[in-house]
Amino acid sequence: MFWSLELLFESLWLVLTLLLSDLLATLFPTWHKQWLQNLNAKRRYPLYRESGTPDNALIVVAHPAPNVTSLSSRTAAKWEELLAAQGIPFTRVDLSRMGLTGLRDEWMYRYSKYGKGEPSGEIKWLQEELHKARFVILVHPVFWYDVPATLKAFLDQVMTAGFAYKNLPLHPILVFTLNICQFIPGLRGFLRAYGSQGLLRDKKVVICRTTGGPKAGMRVYGHNETVVASAFRFCGAKVLGIETLDMADTGDFLKSKMAKVEGIKMEMAPKDSLSSMSTRSPTCTPTQDQSPAASTVNVPTSPSLSPTRRPSAVAAQRRVDARLARYDKRIERYVRRMKRIAEREASVKGDGALSGG
Repeated sequence: MFWSLELLFESLWLVLTLLLSDLLATLFPTWHKQWLQNLNAKRRYPLYRESGTPDNALIVVAHPAPNVTSLSSRTAAKWEELLAAQGIPFTRVDLSRMGLTGLRDEWMYRYSKYGKGEPSGEIKWLQEELHKARFVILVHPVFWYDVPATLKAFLDQVMTAGFAYKNLPLHPILVFTLNICQFIPGLRGFLRAYGSQGLLRDKKVVICRTTGGPKAGMRVYGHNETVVASAFRFCGAKVLGIETLDMADTGDFLKSKMAKVEGIKMEMAPKDSLSSMSTRSPTCTPTQDQSPAASTVNVPTSPSLSPTRRPSAVAAQRRVDARLARYDKRIERYVRRMKRIAEREASVKGDGALSGG
């Protein structure tokens, strides 16, 4: 019984400490830095880890064909361009080039679930890059309403127990309270933020996913949330946004479609119509009561082949370009927000150095 009460108080104390940490970080960021350092020095395990750098970004791309022109590669390139323009250092990781797989043996399982053992050199490097980054951008296509296997392997092997999170001590009273509170909409955000001891609370995450079908299909089939967002929230990170780009394929499929459009344009060229008229003109000799204008052969054209009518594929491309432009604007807003966060972090460090001196 005493052990059970001790476990309950330990869980409640940890939740209150996380609440106090978030309150200090919002109202008194300078004090929060010193408070967190002193607290972590006294604890066996840190409350959570501060990012290795205040402004570094990590771009994780999970497209299975990195050499193929795709929306994912275009989105990642746009992030690189805008981050470089704002002076934010970044590292790009293409998971398909690393050969990550799922948990396929016992030592992988034990390290992922319990944090026991030593990770491989590749996993250790990814964890170092994730620890160093203040901002994490994940770019991936949607396969069967979920993430590609390489990104799921990243979650399984990199965001492991002891590195990305620690489970709260379970107690029957806490489990009963959780079962009740899950149906109260106003408390779901609280449970997401304090349902575990997330060790990545210092990180800001943006998720960019691409779909071949309409975005509404995700909600229709009950997949309006993404497992990546849930995983990072469980680990304490703040998800700045989830951006979904749907029905805007710019890869080989669209290129082949545009090639067909160019072929249609060539078929509708005026020289073709003139040559066809010249072959038919001898059978159309003008009579005396016809004016010179009436001697011109008027070949009827169907609306679908009219030279003045824009082909449907060209119109679709214009709509795609407009959608991509709006998508780029949203990415640009995220980058500007990251820049403001990094500048605020730098000013807080400067104030701390001055007060400490």
